[in-house]
Amino acid sequence: MGHNGCPLCGAGVEDSLLALESQRVGEGEYGKLSAFGHVLLQISLDETASGGQRGVAPLHSPPGVTPWTPVPVTRYPLRPQSAISPYPDDQAGGATHLHRLIPASLATFLASGFGIGFVPFAPGTFGSVLGVALAGLLLKSGLPLAWYAALAMAVFLFGIPCTRRAAEVQGVKDPGWIVLDEIAAVLFIYTVIPFTWTTAVLGFLLFRLFDVSKPYPLRWLERLPHGWGIMADDVAAGFYTGLLMAIARHYGWLSV
Repeated sequence: MGHNGCPLCGAGVEDSLLALESQRVGEGEYGKLSAFGHVLLQISLDETASGGQRGVAPLHSPPGVTPWTPVPVTRYPLRPQSAISPYPDDQAGGATHLHRLIPASLATFLASGFGIGFVPFAPGTFGSVLGVALAGLLLKSGLPLAWYAALAMAVFLFGIPCTRRAAEVQGVKDPGWIVLDEIAAVLFIYTVIPFTWTTAVLGFLLFRLFDVSKPYPLRWLERLPHGWGIMADDVAAGFYTGLLMAIARHYGWLSV
């Protein structure tokens, strides 16, 4: 059952390959495979003849018609330099998101507050306590306020891709065990109010109140995509807490 009339490829090559295929599956299946195998061989040989370009053509092209139509084949490299940006379009074929450069295990460890987020109950509360403890440790160690504020901002900015990476690993938008947002938010409180035992306790209580009740615009911020939605609402709650305490201090209602 030859294909000597085919103008696309050498009949000897096709017949030899199809004959080998027929021996593998048995003569009874040869008729079923012949036409399909002819098409596959034609496409493969066309691609080879065109220098790697992929094309599809009818089995017997009319005289004077190109037997294949080149179709550009796009291959995306693993990390094209032009695609590296913090949050490129999710639909971009070869885009590499910067959050994926953070190892999953490291992102999980940091986003969970060094593992404290995996406590079986109230992880947000424990994360807030850790934030208060870190703020006290840094400020009582003599760290200048400007450096402390810069560190708080760095934690917030790093938290955006870090929490996104951690959430992506689990496949949930905002897992409860992520507490880096609470830590960053509590750090911001003490950029506008001195750290004392009184402000430590009051700041913790007010922050938890704002974080749970979510006054405007916290609900809206929570709906932001990816790590922005995880981090922004808590930092806004920290801003409300610091602002309220600063106002109370200004009017003499809070002594520090």
